[in-house]
Amino acid sequence: MEKTLLALVVDQLGQMNLKNKNKLLHDLNSLEDLNLLTKDKLRNHYSWRGDNLSWSKMLTLAEAMVKYCRNNRITLALQGQDSYPELLEQVYDPPLILFIRGRIPSRDFSGAAVVGTRRPSGDGINQAFQVGLDLALRECPLVSGLALGIDGAAHKGALAGWGWTLAVLASGVDRIYPLEHRGLARDILNNGGSLISEYPPGTEPTRYRYPMRNRIISGLASVSVVIQAPQRSGALITADYALQEGRDLVVGTSGLQAAGTMNLAEQGAPVISRGRDLVTLLGVDTEEIPGQQCEKPRSICQLINLTKEEIQGDILPYGGHHYHGL
Repeated sequence: MEKTLLALVVDQLGQMNLKNKNKLLHDLNSLEDLNLLTKDKLRNHYSWRGDNLSWSKMLTLAEAMVKYCRNNRITLALQGQDSYPELLEQVYDPPLILFIRGRIPSRDFSGAAVVGTRRPSGDGINQAFQVGLDLALRECPLVSGLALGIDGAAHKGALAGWGWTLAVLASGVDRIYPLEHRGLARDILNNGGSLISEYPPGTEPTRYRYPMRNRIISGLASVSVVIQAPQRSGALITADYALQEGRDLVVGTSGLQAAGTMNLAEQGAPVISRGRDLVTLLGVDTEEIPGQQCEKPRSICQLINLTKEEIQGDILPYGGHHYHGL
């Protein structure tokens, strides 16, 4: 608990970059060490550029945050802990602390990131959904950003296959954005998924937080899939992070008409049409495990009922069969 409080205190330091915050947290062994940190020492050893410093006030706020998280079932994970994926620690600027609602990832967690434009074509939406579904049927966690368009379709595909999907937010995990996806966030939690952020609860989204959020999306994944992205798309930032960290990167066939994904393909990124095409990259060799297969209709009446359920969205067609997966 003491290390968690220290992390929450350090996280409040403005005018200090994440690399130096991580260095400072590593150097602190107890809360008493804070009293030894003067403004001059912070400036000289950790490149702090601030003016106001009140350890007691910051500690009070940290204690209040711990209490809030406990009362709202929000897990706090620090680097090195079992609930902080080792894969994420390997990125250039790993988050100081993770705030997690829902299912807690393990130390050896590895998923597949699926991202793309907020304004995709119909083909892009369908492919994102299908990739999410295929990953779920192969029990591979899906990571995305809960944004409109490709992200949302991928999350929904994973939910359709009863899969584990993780949404990484550019806000606090109690501040769902966009508002249109509050229902989707609720579905993710209700179906055993996760909401993750490096920002404390109560933090509102701002433009500069989205590129930072994208490094976590790619950092949690051994492979990133850019379904469809125009030039200057935020999804291309995720792709850049994946390449910088030496992770696998692929693009969707539906994105070959978009400049951003076309450029990635021309530069050598493999092109996939289905999530099952990721099997070799992910090293997954398990059989597809559907949520629950429906019996084949044996009469016209059963066929009509099956069709009604499909139209209502209660069951999902896949591979010539129907599954309960929504």
